[in-house]
Amino acid sequence: MNCEDNKQRQYFINILNSAIESFKLPPIKRLTLPCSVQAKGRPSKRAIGSRLPSGYEIEEKNIAWQIKDSKKILKEKEASKKKKKTSLPEIKEEDTASPNKRSRTEEELIIHEDILSECKVSKISIKFDGWCGFRTVAYFIYSDEDKFLDVKEKMYLYTRNNKELCLDYICGGCQWLYDEILKQIAYGVEPKLQLQNSCPLTYWLDRTTDCQIVANTFSILIATSSSIAPGTKHPNYDSKLFLPFDIPKKPIQPEIMHFVDGNHWESIKRRKAQKMIWPPVSEE
Repeated sequence: MNCEDNKQRQYFINILNSAIESFKLPPIKRLTLPCSVQAKGRPSKRAIGSRLPSGYEIEEKNIAWQIKDSKKILKEKEASKKKKKTSLPEIKEEDTASPNKRSRTEEELIIHEDILSECKVSKISIKFDGWCGFRTVAYFIYSDEDKFLDVKEKMYLYTRNNKELCLDYICGGCQWLYDEILKQIAYGVEPKLQLQNSCPLTYWLDRTTDCQIVANTFSILIATSSSIAPGTKHPNYDSKLFLPFDIPKKPIQPEIMHFVDGNHWESIKRRKAQKMIWPPVSEE
């Protein structure tokens, strides 16, 4: 509307003011939603008035599913190859650090009777170099037995920083025993040794004290079992369960350490079973 003078403009403004004053909002009950809306791009499945996908979009979706299926198949093939590569190698007698250590086949492996046959246990071979006990723990914690010095370092720090606890509950108040344990764990940590160095018998992992320190250091449960070589007995290595002094943050299953022929530690990998009877808790 074109206004030629101020009078016309004033008249137009009066009309607008009158219309604004007389305007009333309609009741909400009378409002209705639109029957359809125009979706932009690719509407979601829940959008009102969503359109059917185009032939291009259908083909694009099919290609995406084919790529996803091919990746899944490739991943399964790689996992199968990796599983074959990680099969247990045969341990040769000349590779052992001690002349008394010898390899055993799976058929000769004797596991504690509490480990049921339904578990289908298998052993994880650990290197024979005297560090086998700490290598076994490194396999539990890091899935890498070569990180055994990291395990020893954390055990050493725990034993040193918790002297009163270790002295009272692990060493039975014996200061001499505590000093010997600290010295034994410190070997290879201060200073660190090269990985190819073998560990002397004096510094091998001692189940009676070290397993409890492992459980405390890493807040894990350790179950030890032993297979006895023909004609020998090791009463000090009956199956035991070591619980950490601190309650773990979440429920966990014990890790199994297997003592072979009285001179070697290795890991036992078990599958899920309906029932599992664990050995008694250690009172050492």
